[in-house]
Amino acid sequence: MLVGIGLAVAHFLLKAPEKHNLVVVSRDQSALERLRSEYPDQVAALAGDVCDYSIAPKAVELALSTFGEKLDGLVINQGILKPVAHIAECRSLPAIPALRKSGGRIVLVSSGAAVRGVEYWGAYGSSKAAMNHLAQTLQVEEPDITTVAIRPGTDDLTLPKATVQKIVSEILPQSSGVSFNRDARDLLIECCVEFITLLSSEANDISEKEQKKTIAVEHIEKALTDLGFSDYVPDVLAVADEFKDQQKTREKKQNKIDMSGMSEAELVRLQQEMFSSAKEKYHGGPDEGTA
Repeated sequence: MLVGIGLAVAHFLLKAPEKHNLVVVSRDQSALERLRSEYPDQVAALAGDVCDYSIAPKAVELALSTFGEKLDGLVINQGILKPVAHIAECRSLPAIPALRKSGGRIVLVSSGAAVRGVEYWGAYGSSKAAMNHLAQTLQVEEPDITTVAIRPGTDDLTLPKATVQKIVSEILPQSSGVSFNRDARDLLIECCVEFITLLSSEANDISEKEQKKTIAVEHIEKALTDLGFSDYVPDVLAVADEFKDQQKTREKKQNKIDMSGMSEAELVRLQQEMFSSAKEKYHGGPDEGTA
């Protein structure tokens, strides 16, 4: 609706000394007509709801065709107020009454992407920022429930710092004279974890749509493409092929063990004997056949 702050911003931009030209979008046709009648040479009006994805391109086209091939700024005042109710009344968290009764807890897994801009991750970061606000709202509305939003970080995830450091060292050898400081390394680790999380989530969605119970290489490939990382696909497929070859080698070794006819206990005992023999030779034990 063209009221309140939105209308005030429009009047501010339309009045002297600047006198900007505006394309104004609102669901309220009459409010648009009133504003256009007040500033007939400066206002182009477009009635519609910006939740309709077709409206924004039409607004841009209207601005360029009406006021020349130049766009200087964008003001976004969109927001959703309804329903004005407690979260428990919105049926989005049906567990709230039971948790309220037990004095239970709600844990929301957030992310560092909620408070920092990351290229390509607008949807993910925005959803996590909304999760943070959900936690704050629940803390106010449900005092009998302990609600927290946690940022897992990287220490508990399977991406060791030594592994990242090795990758960095391979890319930036000491001879280059360039190095990563600790903060940059930690940021790189967090970005890697967030990327893996994002890619896994997207691949999982793709596999579910195909009604598959297992995420396959083709799901990873499609997820990379859908997320805008199609340039990575050839390298990822090459790594996948290399992994398959390694698996075949491991299977051959396993088959040799299976065909030995020895039990696991016998194999362990034989291994220990071989270690003992090697250790004795290393420490200069008596050679076979000497007195």
